[in-house]
Amino acid sequence: MDDPDEANSPSLPAANPRIKNEDLSGMLRFRAGRYQLGVEYFRATTTYGGATGKQKASQVSLSVLYSI
Repeated sequence: MDDPDEANSPSLPAANPRIKNEDLSGMLRFRAGRYQLGVEYFRATTTYGGATGKQKASQVSLSVLYSI
């Protein structure tokens, strides 16, 4: 979790400051011999102090691997 200090960060915009940023991710992987199958989840939430409020983004990824 990122919680920026606006007093020490003069480059942050005063009209819509970023108050908090949270990132969450996790991955599950299954392995059978030379094959691997994975599922990954990623979520990001950013809270702004102005009229924007909370912005959220989510992503799910699938991966397949074959080892030689």
